[in-house]
Amino acid sequence: MSSYQVRQAQIAQKAARRDAHRELIILALGDPSLLTCWEPPHTSMTAIRRQQVLFTNPIVTLGVRLQARRPERSRAPGHRLP
Repeated sequence: MSSYQVRQAQIAQKAARRDAHRELIILALGDPSLLTCWEPPHTSMTAIRRQQVLFTNPIVTLGVRLQARRPERSRAPGHRLP
């Protein structure tokens, strides 16, 4: 197997894990009884707040990944990342 094929297999495995994680989140958001299957929050929160956190986490993670991939030169002059 070439290094290119190994890299493509790794990319496919990461994508499959992300897809599975996304499906689990969708199921938990649709059925609040499944929220108990996730790690309990470190602080006390309502079921609604917990759903909000569960929904927001992949969005924030995606934003961080996109910023990490963005080349420095493509940012506007004087632009700061949050």
